[in-house]
Amino acid sequence: MPQKWMQDLRKELYKEHRDRIKNIQPTVDNKPPHEMPFSQKKAIERRLYAEKIQRENRLVLDRIGKAMEGNRLDNGPPGFILPSLYGDQRRLALQSITAENQRILYRIQNVDPVYNRINWERDALAKEKILR
Repeated sequence: MPQKWMQDLRKELYKEHRDRIKNIQPTVDNKPPHEMPFSQKKAIERRLYAEKIQRENRLVLDRIGKAMEGNRLDNGPPGFILPSLYGDQRRLALQSITAENQRILYRIQNVDPVYNRINWERDALAKEKILR
């Protein structure tokens, strides 16, 4: 008899245990964090900072526009072009370099070849006969 009573008690305890397991709540909170009151403050600060930058950019563009409206020394077409002091020297140097390059090209194109292909082939055949 005592064994039957123990078995029933164990079954009841096990059933209660199973019920507790079914209704258990998670211990790890994986929900998104709660909104804190200062988070809105950061968003407002970012928005105000962006507006401030936009306002400053607009002011700078207005200043540039006003400066470009008038005829100033640096925003109009040049009245005259200063002649180059070394223009002739550079032109003469370029002409001499071009002439020298043309002479070198002519010499390279008209030089006779030093190597004779027929002699190479004859030597290759002779080496093959020796190697056999």
